[in-house]
Parts: sequence; structure tokens; C-alpha cells
Amino acid sequence: MAGKPADVQGIKSIEVGGRILNAIAEAGGPVSLTEIAAAAGLPNSNARRYLISFARIGLVTQKDNNGRYSLGPLALRLGLAALGELDVVDVGGEVIADLSNALNLTVALIVWGDTGPTVVRFNQSRHNVAIHVRVGAVVPLLTSAAGRVFLSFLPEDSTARHVATELSASDPRPAGTADWFDDRKRQRRMTEVKKNRFASVDGAVVPGLRAVAAPAFDSNNEICAAIVVYGPAAAIELSAGDVVLEPLMRAAETLSTRLGHGAFQKS
Repeated sequence: MAGKPADVQGIKSIEVGGRILNAIAEAGGPVSLTEIAAAAGLPNSNARRYLISFARIGLVTQKDNNGRYSLGPLALRLGLAALGELDVVDVGGEVIADLSNALNLTVALIVWGDTGPTVVRFNQSRHNVAIHVRVGAVVPLLTSAAGRVFLSFLPEDSTARHVATELSASDPRPAGTADWFDDRKRQRRMTEVKKNRFASVDGAVVPGLRAVAAPAFDSNNEICAAIVVYGPAAAIELSAGDVVLEPLMRAAETLSTRLGHGAFQKS
């Protein structure tokens, strides 16, 4: 049986080279030999030899006359190829399963579809509150946590038709949602969601239940999913240090990172 990567012998020089490439990727822009060597824990002379070879094959390039290094065209092609193999539903499913298990709360993964925010994965917890959300269900923009996240981060031309439909509906509007049905107040609420990077709704599914959603982004810096946690309102404080909100935010960041968010924002 094959061992895990950490259990079998590898090529040390490749692992060292990986530290150099990671140092360049983390720098946020062209970076000097000295800075690369320090970040990789190598003498300048050793780091320089790696960089010469990496430049020959296109993994790095020197961006300016000062000899600073950036990731090269081969690194970009490799990154794009890796992104092409990612599936937000599969990757997101793993992330929400871990979050649901850690919190013992119900967690959903919701993506934007032709008919609006659509549930694609759902992890029911063992918590005594039953949440009846089915895969394939479309949630509203104005009265759901995930909907408010998409409404706040998507371009207006993507959501305008759905908003108009919900505004014209004759269904009773849930208590506490009036601001979202007022054009001026809705813009203010959307600004708050973008600033805080989460949205919440109380009592929309079950009285006393709170839903809180955080956005995940792809390599184009565009929202691609929302992760939603459902739990008793008393257990989700929506403040710094909250035992539910902070893990949710970290999970959304993890999903974004795994989908390549920020990978090609540096030059």
C-alpha cells in the first residue's frame, strides 16, 4: 500500500524549491532575492541557483531592472490548469461537512443559478432543531441570509429581475425585513453586508432560528457560493469572537482559497 506523502521519501530539493515559489507567491508583488531567501530560510547563493533554473523553465520571471522576481508564465499555466479541475460543489461540500461537524449545526452550500440562489449541498446536524431545506431549492434574495449575500456582491444586472419579482409578490413579508423591500434602505443594508462579509436572518425558516451566511469567491474575485449556518439565535451572537460566526468566516475563506481566490491578483 502506498504511504502518505509525509511517510515516504521524496526529493528534498523540490521541497526547498516549493518554499521559494511560495515565498514569491506570498509577497504580493515583485520581490528581491534577499527577501525570497529570507522567507525560504536559505542563503542568498542557494536561493539564486534555484531562481536561475526556475527562470529557465518559466516558473519565475524578473519583472524590473532591479532584478526582482515574480511568478512566471509556467506558474500561471499550472495554476489555471489546477483551477480548471476544481468544482465549487465538490470542494464546497467538503468544507461545509467539516464546518457542520465542528459546530454540530446544520450548514448549506448555496450557489447562484438561473433561477436565483440554489441549494447544492446540505449537511443536517444532530442538533434537535430540524431544518427542512432540500438540495435544489431556490432561496429568496430579500429574506434569506444567502440571498442577501448574493444580492450584495453580485452585479445589479444579475439580480434586478429577481428583486423585481420578489418586490411584486403578494406574499406576506416576514417581520423585520422591511428595510430590504425599500430601495434606499436596501442599498444601505447591502453596503453593511459587503463591509461585514456576512448576512443574517432571524426566524425565516423556524421561529427562534438564525441563519447566517458568508460569501466565497473564485479566482476572478467574483462571488461563487455562500455558506449558510443555521442555529438557535441565542447561540449565534454575530459579533467578534462568536463561536459560530468566526468558524463560518474561516470556512468561507478556506473555500475561496481552495478555489483560487487571490491566486492571480498579485503581479
